[in-house]
Amino acid sequence: MITGEKKLSYLQKIRNLISDYDIYKMFYPYKFVVNKRCRSPFRKDDNPSFLIGNKYGDYSHIDFGDGKYRGGAIDFIMQIENVDFSTALQIIDKKFGLGIKSDLKDWKSVVSSYEQPKIKENEREVDIQCTTKIFTADMHKWWNSYHLSEDYLKNKNVFQVKNLYISRKKFPLDSKEIVIAYLNEDGKMKIYRPTCLRKVSKDDQFYIWRFRSNIPFDYMFGKENIKNCKKSLILKSRKDELVSSLILPCVASVQAENIACFNQKNVEFLQKNSEEIYIGFGTDDQGKEQSNLITKTFGWKHYNTEDKYLPLNDIAEVAKQHGLETVEKHMKIKGLL
Repeated sequence: MITGEKKLSYLQKIRNLISDYDIYKMFYPYKFVVNKRCRSPFRKDDNPSFLIGNKYGDYSHIDFGDGKYRGGAIDFIMQIENVDFSTALQIIDKKFGLGIKSDLKDWKSVVSSYEQPKIKENEREVDIQCTTKIFTADMHKWWNSYHLSEDYLKNKNVFQVKNLYISRKKFPLDSKEIVIAYLNEDGKMKIYRPTCLRKVSKDDQFYIWRFRSNIPFDYMFGKENIKNCKKSLILKSRKDELVSSLILPCVASVQAENIACFNQKNVEFLQKNSEEIYIGFGTDDQGKEQSNLITKTFGWKHYNTEDKYLPLNDIAEVAKQHGLETVEKHMKIKGLL
């Protein structure tokens, strides 16, 4: 058994010789393309639902069909070989013939037989900056329809964008367009353009994006609200969180309807600070699928808006069309209040 500093030293020696991509390429049993769904190696998977990606920095994997299979490259070895951390390091060493604690083979020929994938510019963290302005009449009207005021939003670090710069280039905006910036404590932000028409394909030259972000995929807004909570609600969007916070104090939001948003630190934080945790995703198939997966994986509870309000698919839209009291009543029925 390798323990303590020796284990960390062993890991560092491995990382000095090979990359996490090399590890995935060696041990993943099928072909894969970084940041694209592929077959799960842990179960029958006719509809590819496994991902090996580096979109947010280090390489990691996630099995969307079984949330316990996720993490980094070493976690992958532990899971696929069903071994502990120390044994995983020894398996990597021996398989590559690194010669750290195993017989040295020609490991350089192994990793030189292919090229490391290049990350496209639009897959790197985007440099986003903006200047802000006082809420316009249209901005007031838009947020007021969700029962939210300018003062309340600014206290939550929500601003109206005046000028937007992406990768240090000014992005052209219509002066009358509503453009919203959700700012986090690290100065990173998600830009939301709610009045833009949706375009389906990013290959379309006329594609108009509604969201751009340099906030990590597993970042959670509203963690400051989750302290000594009997019941907390984790939602799929910042807008849902802001509207729900008018009713329920213990609310937070993730970046997407995806179990990959719940890294180990987020899970441990929520379980430490809340007795019961509810997931509030959309009422559509995607929302229900991920909500069921997350609640099953972590033993949490499920909350969503009522099916009868479809196609309204989230709390904010139901509150807008049917009033906050409708949402509050449903929260009481579901046991949140």
